[in-house]
Amino acid sequence: MGKSLLIVGDSPAGIRLALEESKKGNRVYLLEHAPSLPEERGDSGKYPELEEVRKDKNIQIIANASLEKVEEGNRIKVRIKQKTSRIVADKCDDCHDCIRVCPVNLAEDGGILRTAVDFSTLNPGVYHILREEKPACQDTCPVQLDIRGFISLVSGGKFAEAIALIREETPFVGVLGYICTHPCEGECNRGTADAPLAIRALKRFLADWEKNRGEKPIVPARLPARKERVAVIGAGAVGMAVASELALAGHNITLYEMPQFHENIEPVIKSGGITLTRDGKTSFAKLHKATTDIAEAVKGAPTIMIATVSLAHQTIAELAAPYLEDGQKIIIFAGQMGSIEFKNVLNKKRPGLDVAVAETITAPYGTRREAVGKAEVVIRSPMKNLGLGAIPTKYTQDVMKTIEEFYPNWFFPATNIAEVGLNSLNTLAHPAPVLFMISQIERGDNYIYRAFTPSILKVVKASWDEKVAILRKLGLKDLYPYEDFVKLISDPGIRQLTGPSNMQHRFITEDCPMGMVALTSFGDLVGVPTPVCKSVISLFSAIVGRDFFKDGRNLKRLGLAGMSLDQLKKFLIEGSC
Repeated sequence: MGKSLLIVGDSPAGIRLALEESKKGNRVYLLEHAPSLPEERGDSGKYPELEEVRKDKNIQIIANASLEKVEEGNRIKVRIKQKTSRIVADKCDDCHDCIRVCPVNLAEDGGILRTAVDFSTLNPGVYHILREEKPACQDTCPVQLDIRGFISLVSGGKFAEAIALIREETPFVGVLGYICTHPCEGECNRGTADAPLAIRALKRFLADWEKNRGEKPIVPARLPARKERVAVIGAGAVGMAVASELALAGHNITLYEMPQFHENIEPVIKSGGITLTRDGKTSFAKLHKATTDIAEAVKGAPTIMIATVSLAHQTIAELAAPYLEDGQKIIIFAGQMGSIEFKNVLNKKRPGLDVAVAETITAPYGTRREAVGKAEVVIRSPMKNLGLGAIPTKYTQDVMKTIEEFYPNWFFPATNIAEVGLNSLNTLAHPAPVLFMISQIERGDNYIYRAFTPSILKVVKASWDEKVAILRKLGLKDLYPYEDFVKLISDPGIRQLTGPSNMQHRFITEDCPMGMVALTSFGDLVGVPTPVCKSVISLFSAIVGRDFFKDGRNLKRLGLAGMSLDQLKKFLIEGSC
């Protein structure tokens, strides 16, 4: 069997190299950033071998894509990001009518004009639509109204959310609908085909709809916006909840998601914000920016809040490291010792960088995304009175002052990040209970917070006792006593939350290797046995088919292997050895 090669760019040299390697029996992947091959861009005279490339079964062409990451090892691994086509492929009959009627003219390299519709020569019927970053209608609007965003909401029947989006820029929805001179319609690309979209009339419709139905307006709270930006990392349920709550409170929020999980953030990019439901009230929170560019998110942001799964903490640290600046404060929600991993990456990649890395024992909300693929989130239960610690510890009070601006009276300072990480609520609240509920879960009932029996609680209590023994050996406090956990699982909001539907859920694949392994590793370091926690880890390792002790946050991964107790305490204070 031949080798597999990736060739980036469909230049003449790239195409010739692809053919040469294919003839040697190698598998070739030809990566091109444009949506189509050169002949569709008017360059066919330079590429006589194109037809041969298309027919070669050893060559796979990946168009409309970019190379995101290269990892070296025994085998080179690459991460490729391919843009969405925005065309439903199984409904396309390759008629080219869309190209003929598209009113948009775009300039390619070399001044060649083409429409927004591009079709690939890989095989018939593969099309792409290029999306403008800022449409001409919005650019000409005096208040820079997000016209594309509110029309998208109207088309989906979300009239209240569309009104709220308009009110992010101006309160006068009805005035705009009746007397605005609508210069936006003069720039509408649709006008070159038949007639521009009735942008003003749509605003009139929304104002009349709200008045006639007696709807209570969804109006975001408008406090004076902070001059500095806040970066929220992770567009899952917690990230969306944090971003929307803070945006509604008047803060300037940029939401980031890793490119490989772009489907999480695409709905937010499309709508310009997030629909948040809390305490029976629904509000639309407009964000400053939603992006998959880590530099765009963290550069210049004094506060960075990380709301990803623990499995991603090291990756986020590596991605963000080149763009971080002295004085920034990084807060990891539900860290599970993630702050140690994060700090170790920075010590290696940016020695001398002066930033505070902090973590909390859990996220500030019990929350879920109710609908996959939509920019909507529901907060079921706020989680208050949470411990927070920083590394180095000298920054704990500074971070507390910062987080108080966003969450007043929500957090309290811990001794150090070990006191926070070992008290991580998810570590003991998830794996052991799920283990004893597997048969229930695999039958389709995943409301785990309603299924705690006295026997399951005995196992949870035994694991809690092991945690407390480790904390005492380190001279630290039990920040979340077992009795508080029992009260928590009786909370009506928490009981509405679902858990795993299978054994690949983060309650297992995150909380076992990241939380429980870290806990038992600290037990080994300080000489406290943890047989109950280790039994849970061993059983889930067998169920999932992974050695969590080896893959998880063990002492080696945390950079603590071989340390004495005194060296560990020094590291927790200073952030380095």
